[in-house]
Amino acid sequence: MASDRSNLVTELPIVDYGSSAADSADAERWTPLSQESYMSSVTYSCGVFWAMVASFFFAAVPSFLWNAVGLYRLSSRYVSLSSIEDEMDSGDVLLFAGNRMLRWAQCSHWSHIGMVWVKHNEDGSKQRYVFEGNYGEGYDGSCLVDLEQKIRQYKGGATDVAWRPLPKGTLTPEVRAKIDGAIEKFKDVPFDHDLRRGFRAIMDCCMCCESAQEALHGEGGKIHAMFCSELVAAVYQEAGLLLSPPNGPPASEYVPRDFSQDPACNIERSFLNNVQYGKLHWIERTNLSWCDQADWCVCCAYTCCHRTYGCNRCCHC
Repeated sequence: MASDRSNLVTELPIVDYGSSAADSADAERWTPLSQESYMSSVTYSCGVFWAMVASFFFAAVPSFLWNAVGLYRLSSRYVSLSSIEDEMDSGDVLLFAGNRMLRWAQCSHWSHIGMVWVKHNEDGSKQRYVFEGNYGEGYDGSCLVDLEQKIRQYKGGATDVAWRPLPKGTLTPEVRAKIDGAIEKFKDVPFDHDLRRGFRAIMDCCMCCESAQEALHGEGGKIHAMFCSELVAAVYQEAGLLLSPPNGPPASEYVPRDFSQDPACNIERSFLNNVQYGKLHWIERTNLSWCDQADWCVCCAYTCCHRTYGCNRCCHC
């Protein structure tokens, strides 16, 4: 797949700036509760912690066992991509079960997220892409990837991908124009490799890890680097689908788990619940060989999923 990357991803400039020191200095603790109410904050933190525990035992572990013993082969919950592709529209999200370390750190089945974007051509035809933040051979940041090939070839087609649509009536011409504008705005954003920012986003049960404000622009007026879910949340905030600070968490507080249906009670999930997504549609795999062990050992990538080492390097999330 890596060798075909030039055919999948639009040519977007690659830059190498990241989060600035000013971003961290200006970051403040985000809480949905009064900062003067210590007990309320502690109660919130405990609630989020136990929801993460529930998510681990009711979402992450069962999904792992579901795949490890091959029960997915007998399931009827999967739908073919061809049966739903025409329904996919700009703003819908796609969840990916990739790197296991990222999945279990979030207590979720999902490690990566992208957003559907539909290009309307002058002849009336449509082209569907996935707008995502990712990195690999020859690219490092936001990119537009052909939707069908992304879904069918992600991790050799041997892991789960799910589609979650926006509710009907949400995508007005005004919202669609704002999403288009946001993609144009964020098209040059590099991928954020700062694991500390990702850890803070995951650890909602620790109030010291929550941020209330984070500057969108770093040094020199450039938009700072973003990880995958931060990029999608930033587009949503630009389009008015999510509240921006100070009325809501910054985009850097959102992780793929928040966009799913896994058990959660953190504030980011409550804001996304207001979006009123449709149900999660699990998409049929093109390869029924489960490749969950490949993210533990590079050597496994040679045989797991019948894919090459180059393919393994193509999608790191």
